[in-house]
Amino acid sequence: MQCSNHLKQWGLGLHTHHDAHKEFPNTLYQRTGGCATGNKNRERLSFVYPLLPYIEQAAIYNLIKQDIDNNVDCNWIWDGGSTKPSTMPISIAACPSDTNAIAPAGQLQRGNYRTNRGDVIGGNADDSVRSPFRLGSTSISNFSTVTDGTSNTIAFAEGTVAIEVGPNPKIKLGVAELGIDAAGATAASNCLAKKKADGSLDSSATVMEAHRLPGRRLYEGRTSVMGLNFILPPNSPWCGSGTTPDAGGGFFSPSSNHTGGVNVAMIDGSVHFVSDTIDSGDPAQDVRAKSGIASGNVWASSFASIYGIWGSAATPASGESKQLP
Repeated sequence: MQCSNHLKQWGLGLHTHHDAHKEFPNTLYQRTGGCATGNKNRERLSFVYPLLPYIEQAAIYNLIKQDIDNNVDCNWIWDGGSTKPSTMPISIAACPSDTNAIAPAGQLQRGNYRTNRGDVIGGNADDSVRSPFRLGSTSISNFSTVTDGTSNTIAFAEGTVAIEVGPNPKIKLGVAELGIDAAGATAASNCLAKKKADGSLDSSATVMEAHRLPGRRLYEGRTSVMGLNFILPPNSPWCGSGTTPDAGGGFFSPSSNHTGGVNVAMIDGSVHFVSDTIDSGDPAQDVRAKSGIASGNVWASSFASIYGIWGSAATPASGESKQLP
């Protein structure tokens, strides 16, 4: 119940932000400001930053904005320290069922609630219209871009915090290395195959990058850190391309420690519990082949999701209005 309430508060913050700015916050590259452009760290700010004033965290927002106004590099996105805004606790960022989401004092805050990045494995540079949130560098999104219906489209979902690296990590704590075609032609079944019978990941394909794992940086907007995609069903394995998964695409499904599923918040603010057994289509199919697009930007294309009700609920404008069961 507490976790569900946290998601409701994020949904309310989204609505209040939209009322004030007539657009959604971006998943990366916040239009309302960024840090020093010399190292382009401004492009890495997550959706959390612009939502802070609308989730009763204006004090932290002002500290971050002060750095932005003074053109200070955003190194605090990945560097901890007791005086940095990225280490200041935000109670609704963590689900009580995930003890790994509570950061020790002075360390970077972690996040269980992440943005919906659609039904594609696009990397961090893809401004996907198959997601309700854009990068912000080239386009914006708002209620009018969610043509499939705000009650049918997911805004935020739960993701456990991954902290375990090395051989045989538990399924919800590690990221398996997988050769992923950046053009979007990698079948999701290849990621599912990384799960062993004992619930751990294939030890021959375990990412060893300790600091670039899902949920470990609350203000890091890259898809594999504070984003999720809706290809494989809830609580499936995570797979990233290469040993630095935050630099590219991958399969990062919603996950939780709740029995049998995850909570999601829809664009309209409602919260639903989604079962691990939800219809998610055929994982052997890939988006590019099914869409009939041999080349070009599949992420900017409009077609019905091939990942069942799960994929349909993630896409804001795919021409379908399926409701979650």
